[in-house]
Amino acid sequence: MPVGVLQRQGRTHRPNPRYFGSEWSNMARRQTQKLKAGTLNNAFIQALDWNDLTSSLSTDFLAFKAATDFYINPHTHETEWWNPLALAANINASDNPRWHEAMNGPDRAGYWEAMKAEISTLTKLKAWTVVSLTPDMNVLDSTWAFKCKRYPDGNIRKFKARFCCRGDQQIYGTDYFDTFAPVVSWTTVRILLVLSVIFELDTKQVDNTCAFLHAPITENVYVHMPRGFQEEGKVLKLERTLYGLRQSPRNFFEHVKANLLKVGFAQSSADPCLSISDQVICLVYVDDTLFYSPNKTEIDKTLDKLSG
Repeated sequence: MPVGVLQRQGRTHRPNPRYFGSEWSNMARRQTQKLKAGTLNNAFIQALDWNDLTSSLSTDFLAFKAATDFYINPHTHETEWWNPLALAANINASDNPRWHEAMNGPDRAGYWEAMKAEISTLTKLKAWTVVSLTPDMNVLDSTWAFKCKRYPDGNIRKFKARFCCRGDQQIYGTDYFDTFAPVVSWTTVRILLVLSVIFELDTKQVDNTCAFLHAPITENVYVHMPRGFQEEGKVLKLERTLYGLRQSPRNFFEHVKANLLKVGFAQSSADPCLSISDQVICLVYVDDTLFYSPNKTEIDKTLDKLSG
């Protein structure tokens, strides 16, 4: 019996030819298919030069490789028994650098411009007031979160920097109180998806840019100025919830709920993340929102009211 052919209960089962033999797939068929992101990612990984791979691996990844018995042939430099996800994890490890890595690496200029853009955005939103430091303040440390975003082929799309607070240093009763924020039930999401198919509803997903920064903050929260933009003897008194604060998700949800009530929505008693108006249904999932309506124009009108 040929290799790869299985016989069971008198029937012969032949494997899919795409996954056997020297050819990974039928090239003639592939030429007629659309190119997907997964295909681009795999092509990018396969096209990398692994001749000097071992010198670029981190200590953690080398330990992982040893533990899983992965192997690089020292003569042909070919990888054996390596899952593409493991390779991708190592390739993308440098896309979330820490401060000293970002500021001393080859992409320093890109990250610096991203930081300036973030500070400019926060300043326009009036996210804080600069005040003088006093001994009675509980001042939280701040940190930068960096991200290098890429296209599926590995080319750099943009550099991103987000200014965050060290919420783990907050003191209950001093700079935060309630933190609970509801999350939409997946049962609610599934029901709305089914209803949208049955009644042919128009849907629209809205991703709120810098979502938490739109919510005001009532507590007195002080944060050290961003690294690279400090002023001697000055700290930030927050006027809006930054990422990292314990109360940020709750404050943002209350902000969204108040705005929905203003434009005619009513909160459901079955799911607090479900709000309904005469023509539009809205689901809130942390900083994302889903709108359903028989008429797309009604969704656009609602968004105009909310943004106004």
